[in-house]
Amino acid sequence: MHRIIDRIDASELNTEADALPPIHKWSPEITLPSDMHIDAQGTWFHEGGEIKRLPLCQLFASILKKEGDGYVLVTPREKFTLDVDDVPFILVSVSRIEDTLVFRNNLNQVLHLTEANVFELREYEGVQVPYIQVRDDLFARVSRTCFYHLVDMAEPVESNDGTRYQVNSAGTSYELGRH
Repeated sequence: MHRIIDRIDASELNTEADALPPIHKWSPEITLPSDMHIDAQGTWFHEGGEIKRLPLCQLFASILKKEGDGYVLVTPREKFTLDVDDVPFILVSVSRIEDTLVFRNNLNQVLHLTEANVFELREYEGVQVPYIQVRDDLFARVSRTCFYHLVDMAEPVESNDGTRYQVNSAGTSYELGRH
């Protein structure tokens, strides 16, 4: 079994603040298992143990890519498969800065909600909750606490088919649900 923690050379990766490695340019032919897992709460595991070092999780997140129905960690030479229970990121807080909603995820990364992000309602544990595109095909689920904050910010809009609740961010309206 290949230990991904031992095989990734961090010197190959650009880890400057807000900069991501150019994973869209990397198409390695070698695919290896990683024995990594991201659970439904966004917690990262390797070989069954929780990865507790936030910078290491942030490094892995910077090389995470959705490929088909699965996820891989990609480097210039190899890619490593990993299991993801739902989505790799959980949005844990939201605030408003001027007219934009700003979210923080479970890896302490910031997401500004703009029209460039896909915002969609999906079913999770029997309830419709928002999922927001982080980058490419990677999404984050809005946590329950964060969703309650969004509901507090929502405005009701009356229509022929009932009342819908929406939040506005960066000039775009996003529906949270109907009543």
